[in-house]
Amino acid sequence: MDVAGGEDSINLTKLQDFCERSMRHAEDSVRSFLGDPLRLTLCGIHSLPSNALSVLSTDVECGSMIGLYSRITGQGNGRVLILVPMPMARRFLRALLGESNDPRPLTEMEQSAIQEIGNIMSSSFLSRMGDLLGRRLLHSVPELYLENARQLVREVQASVLAIGSRTLVVQGLLEDVRERAQGRFFVVSEMAALEPIVHAAIEK
Repeated sequence: MDVAGGEDSINLTKLQDFCERSMRHAEDSVRSFLGDPLRLTLCGIHSLPSNALSVLSTDVECGSMIGLYSRITGQGNGRVLILVPMPMARRFLRALLGESNDPRPLTEMEQSAIQEIGNIMSSSFLSRMGDLLGRRLLHSVPELYLENARQLVREVQASVLAIGSRTLVVQGLLEDVRERAQGRFFVVSEMAALEPIVHAAIEK
């Protein structure tokens, strides 16, 4: 974890605890919705400048991914990016809709189901993080990118740079326990949203 110090000094122990608790809440919510084993774990916290942007690119190169993208609103500014391998997405659909594993284009209903999974994951993480921070963190309805995840990642990279240096990237690993498939979960947030943790570090 490469979180910067100085004026943006953060209580790293508290930050990691908040992120892990928020991810567990998101994991529980999605598992309850799917009725299927799923694991979401924290695997990195980065501040800019960092290698967080190169991590995004590397993940997309790992295989055929679909993307879900939301904007963080309310008392925070940022982005949520979820990258899911198509085999994992199809397993989610089988759990929800009983659909086959045929390699055909997704129907409109199936696309909506995947968006709802992304919606539950994002909203659960942000609601728990918001509760822990004492802030109201909302998000937009996830946009689904079926075939151009690379372009999505480039757009998120550009938006991260546009937010500026006071930016934090929380990286999670999404795992299908049965199939051992892996996806990625990224939350990009302005440092200002973490003021309670920043103050805790300064006052310590």
